[in-house]
Amino acid sequence: PFVPLADRFPAAVEKAREAFAGGQMLLSYQWRNLLALGLALAGSGLVLLLARQGATIALPRLPSRVPAWKPLALLVLAADLLVFGWGFNPAAEPAWLEFKPPAVAFLQERTEEGGPWRVTTYQAEGATKTLNANIPWLHGLYDVRGYDSIIPAQYVRYMRAIEEQGELLYNRVAPIYGLEHLSSPLLDLLGVRYVATEGQIPNPDYRLVYEGEVRIYENDGVLPRAFALPRAEAVAEESLAARLAGLDPRQVVLLDAGAAGEPETQPGDWPLQPAEIVTYAANSVFVDVEMPGPGWLVLTDSYFPGWKAYRSDGLPGTQDAPPAANDEPEGETELQILRADGNFRAVYLEAGSHRVRFKYTPMSYKLGLYGSFMAGIVGLLLLLYWLWGRFYRESDDDSTVKRVAKNSLIPMGLQLLNKVIDFAFAMLMLRILAPELAGRYQFAVIFISYFDILVRFGLGTLLTREVSKDREKANRLLGTTTVLRGLLWLGSLPLMAGVILVYALFGQMTPDIVAAIAFFALGMVFSMVADGFSALFYAYEKMEYPAAIATVTALTRVSLGVLALLLGWGFVGLAGVSVVANVVSAAVLGVLLVKHCFRPRPTWERGTGRWMMGTSFPLMINHLLASVFFRIDVLFLKPMKGDIVVGYYGAAYKYVDGLLIIPQYFTQAIFPLMSRYATSARDSLLRAYVLSLRLLLIIALPVAAGTPFIARGLILVLG
Repeated sequence: PFVPLADRFPAAVEKAREAFAGGQMLLSYQWRNLLALGLALAGSGLVLLLARQGATIALPRLPSRVPAWKPLALLVLAADLLVFGWGFNPAAEPAWLEFKPPAVAFLQERTEEGGPWRVTTYQAEGATKTLNANIPWLHGLYDVRGYDSIIPAQYVRYMRAIEEQGELLYNRVAPIYGLEHLSSPLLDLLGVRYVATEGQIPNPDYRLVYEGEVRIYENDGVLPRAFALPRAEAVAEESLAARLAGLDPRQVVLLDAGAAGEPETQPGDWPLQPAEIVTYAANSVFVDVEMPGPGWLVLTDSYFPGWKAYRSDGLPGTQDAPPAANDEPEGETELQILRADGNFRAVYLEAGSHRVRFKYTPMSYKLGLYGSFMAGIVGLLLLLYWLWGRFYRESDDDSTVKRVAKNSLIPMGLQLLNKVIDFAFAMLMLRILAPELAGRYQFAVIFISYFDILVRFGLGTLLTREVSKDREKANRLLGTTTVLRGLLWLGSLPLMAGVILVYALFGQMTPDIVAAIAFFALGMVFSMVADGFSALFYAYEKMEYPAAIATVTALTRVSLGVLALLLGWGFVGLAGVSVVANVVSAAVLGVLLVKHCFRPRPTWERGTGRWMMGTSFPLMINHLLASVFFRIDVLFLKPMKGDIVVGYYGAAYKYVDGLLIIPQYFTQAIFPLMSRYATSARDSLLRAYVLSLRLLLIIALPVAAGTPFIARGLILVLG
């Protein structure tokens, strides 16, 4: 009765008709798999049925009955996995992994001679799978074949230029089947020094070096793993296969036509120059080369995105130890890596002695690491949110110590977390933008920070101080503060334009910096509103709310910032993201203000505004002068040294900014308390001030004394 139903499958699927003559044949071959599928479906249906009915069973050693569907679901899942994987993994004697054939031992002895080389096999007629693919890798030998489900297309094209690949259907790069192909110059370029076979190789460029259970021949024409040539030729992708067929790799290097960074070179008259590989690891290669003239250093390892190259001029002394794989010599210059001969890596070098370091640092790994880090941060925040709601209870009878601890430790802890988030983002950003663009971004940030101080005008501190003394003034002072800041923002725009024009006249202002500053200026509208809301939370001694929202804003900013960088929007995109983050911050803080404090209403009092401007002016001047003396160096560095120096200099500020949150949030935590002491208990104010200063000095002195000793390591960690 199932045959007519099975007939429909070959009738509908063309590939099925190639394998099965009809439904009956299909069932005869697949009845076991269909039976397993039916039983799995039946078991799954029974699980769902029991779950719906709520049936329970008693299990040994459990005090109460459990739903019957839970143990049944585990049994069905375990049975399904066992049926699927029972014959997939073969049963083999583990001792075979420890066995080393004599031919392999011979090849391992030769690895100590000269530079690194590769091996392949010649599959003679009637031979078995000699030294089957991937076995050499088990013994630390480099094999040009491979058994892998993912094989780069460029490598397949290269191997096809040597011999047609007939085993790709089985996820394999094949051994050599034709004797004539063993003499291909492309096999010499690939660095194949030894060929194992059960047959014989009569080719004149091969000589027998081992005869036992198999024969091993040495290729006398093999090229070194790294070498230099003076001549290069640009070849289009569609012409590469034809050009490879007639390539003499000892005379010319084939480069991808139109590749970025491809310099124009004049043909030299010096022969192939071998280079010395001094350190060779999976993700790092150091090559020393003496260039008779300008030319190309070729490393015959596969080209792949994520590899970077760095040059340091001059070679170390012969007595110096080889560098470690993770060494990063000082004074290096980054080089552009181009694809050579369709598969390998090449860098352009001038005449002289050079050490070139190839390093694999793929962006996919950095993004994966960053994504995992952000997921961990979000999980931590969710846990903290649950713990806060579960255990913390606020009361009007809370002691002063409890309030100060809540208003200092929690904001400080969250702000430290924000700095960790910003630090991780900076590590990624600096690697994507590079020093020059990072320097431009740093300049735009410092530039807008001065105008941000001007627009805020110290009004936030004044708002916190006055409302902490009398909460009845909250709405009136908030409305007046917002209007004043709006007027200050409008007044700052012409001043910004004037300063930008001055920099432009001296050739120090690029369009992307202007665009970033414009986005930052727009974001100031929302940030000044958010700052007013935060000041009220400080006055109400609910500092955990702006601290938590600052963390949400930081997550929003860095998440969208990574997206902007990956889309190629650069630091201008980061500036645009800051506008979105400020909108989110202002909106969420506004909602929380209505819920926990009061509902703001538009208001404006001219007399109050005049008083607030006069009173807050010293606060603004204090903030401005502190920033002028602390940050003005960036404004001078740009015209004097350029964007790259500003980028390196800005990296150091990441750590300084992180440390500054300690005095900032400690001061904000005790500010409402000291405001009350200032009007009611001057002796207590003095004691609080002295104690606060001592605590800050206890932290500051060890940090100031110890940081210079670890400064270099800190910068290397950052990027």
